[in-house]
Parts: sequence; structure tokens; C-alpha cells
Amino acid sequence: MGCVPCRRTPSSGPWVARLCREFGISRKTGNKCKERFFADGSTGLHDRSRRPKRSPNAIGETTVCEAAKVKLAHRDWGAEGADGACDDAER
Repeated sequence: MGCVPCRRTPSSGPWVARLCREFGISRKTGNKCKERFFADGSTGLHDRSRRPKRSPNAIGETTVCEAAKVKLAHRDWGAEGADGACDDAER
């Protein structure tokens, strides 16, 4: 759905309040849509993903590659054996 009201008129003042009532949204949402329109144009009116742009607790690519190497090299190991090998690789 995106921010539909701003497609009609990107104005301020009483127009925003009237459009918000017409579309059944809060003024806060209407103003957010207006700001997104002014910042990004019509592309800013599309729904945005709520997924984080980064994950500070994510493991590094090197660690993932090392774990994959251990897994491929020792297919007969269980989770405990592979876990111990990965701990050794990080040291």
C-alpha cells in the first residue's frame, strides 16, 4: 500500500490533516509519508522492509568459511566434533 496520501498532494498544513482523515491514518503517519516523499520522491512512498540493515552479532564471513571447510572435510563428525574443531580454528 505504501504512503498513498502523498501521491495526491505533497502539501502541508490543513491539507495533511484532511488527507489523513480521508485515508483513515494518523497525522504522524501522514507527516512521515510527506517527509519520505520530499526526501526520496515517489520511490520513498513504497513500503520499506523492517529487516535490519546490519546485524552487529552476526558471525564473520571467515568464520562461516572455516566452519564449512570443517564440515566438508569431516562429514562423519557430529555437532560436538565439528564445534570443537571450529573453536580450535578461531584461536
